[in-house]
Amino acid sequence: MDGMEKVMSDKKPLSMSQENLTKDFTNEEEFVLAKIASAIQPVQPPAHLRERVMATINNSSATMRSLHTIPDIEGYWHELKPGVEVKLLHLDLLSRSRCFLMKLEPGAQWEGHSHRRNEECIVVEGEATIGEYHVRKGDFHFAPRGAKHGVTRTDTGALLYLRAGISDTLLSPANAFSYIKGLVKYKFGSRQTPN
Repeated sequence: MDGMEKVMSDKKPLSMSQENLTKDFTNEEEFVLAKIASAIQPVQPPAHLRERVMATINNSSATMRSLHTIPDIEGYWHELKPGVEVKLLHLDLLSRSRCFLMKLEPGAQWEGHSHRRNEECIVVEGEATIGEYHVRKGDFHFAPRGAKHGVTRTDTGALLYLRAGISDTLLSPANAFSYIKGLVKYKFGSRQTPN
């Protein structure tokens, strides 16, 4: 008799809470895992381990709240397509958002897209058209969650500061691998921005 048959043949009745946990299982593996999990006795961790875990959490929280600055001459510019580059400034996993700069060369454009989260945009330099809206240096453009706007294009070139959801199109799976590869090369390589 193999291990799974042995566990399945154990006719020991389940407690009420275990029964509720297993009543919707659709296959034997889920049932076996529930039986195994129900047999595990709780363990009280040593006091020093709790202290270490709590210290790590507190240090992580303090680090997350720490200030940081990225000078203009530092950071990694990633080419999304000819004439369009982005530089990630901050990634906030708690709010699932990121802040980044987008540099558009004269004549460049970025595809229209929808937003899973709010997107905020400030024009730092130049001017551009975002869908039907023309924006200039100092202008603010907001696209709420669920909104879709048309192509972003510029005749003169533009530098945009954006705060958007992590899941929006900029770092889609198609771009993510290339971005991470370039970022690692920048961080651990020559420290010069790759072209």
